[in-house]
Amino acid sequence: MSPDERAQVTSKAQMTPDEAAESVVRVAVSNMYAEFTKILSRAAVDPRDFTLVAFGGAGPVVGALVAREVGIPAVFVPRSPGTLCALGALSADIVNDAVRTVHTRVEPALLEAPALRRQYDALRAELAEWLQRFGAGAGPAAFRHAADMRYVGQSYEIDVPVELDWLVPGGGISFLTAFHRAHERAFGHADREAPAEIVNLRVQLRAERPRVPLEELPAGSTTPAPRARRRIWLDGGPTEARVFDRAALGRGARLEGPAIVEQPDTTVLVPCSHVGEIDRFGNLLLRREG
Repeated sequence: MSPDERAQVTSKAQMTPDEAAESVVRVAVSNMYAEFTKILSRAAVDPRDFTLVAFGGAGPVVGALVAREVGIPAVFVPRSPGTLCALGALSADIVNDAVRTVHTRVEPALLEAPALRRQYDALRAELAEWLQRFGAGAGPAAFRHAADMRYVGQSYEIDVPVELDWLVPGGGISFLTAFHRAHERAFGHADREAPAEIVNLRVQLRAERPRVPLEELPAGSTTPAPRARRRIWLDGGPTEARVFDRAALGRGARLEGPAIVEQPDTTVLVPCSHVGEIDRFGNLLLRREG
């Protein structure tokens, strides 16, 4: 946006440029708040029990503001937020899923156990072959068996972990018991008299890969000196923030807001009433005080 366009926007909104810029940020934070509350409500969890992970180029800029609105008490900013996804891709376990549709009713005493076991065996073999072709450097594979189950007539299924020793005559009782419990955990109720069915069989392969070693930081000053001070607009008015270089902060450094931490891949905002501390791996943990 050119200076003339900014002037037009602020003039029409009857705001100063600082007020207009903060309004944009507030709208963005409000939109993120709305999405957060949906997720938290569906999961029925208390935001005070969590820490928000702020990564990427923009996450650390608004992370503390979003956490404050949602009610999350702490924000975790990785050492290199812009490359966190790449680090995860290099370090994450290899995971792959295989699925086969079967559509079979589950009766208490009747279950086509041999047929289901053959299906599970085939899915495991398919995944093992895939790992041999594409899993260079991975450790041994571990397999998780599951079934997508539902009550007959339902339009959705839920994931039910399966033990292979259920695949014997009379094993249908174990399937039904596990399904009813899973349904009750997910939705708060279960109808143990209603017929159920298996829609899909699932096998998940997981194989560990070597972890990327994390370099520890040497201890530094707990009260580092800022490299500059900068006027910023925050919470409806001007304030002076101390500016720090992320690379210059050692383990144990403590930052009191308002502060700005700059690094090549992002900028971290430490608002008023927040304190940040660098851990031994160079991560920055922000906590709200008061």
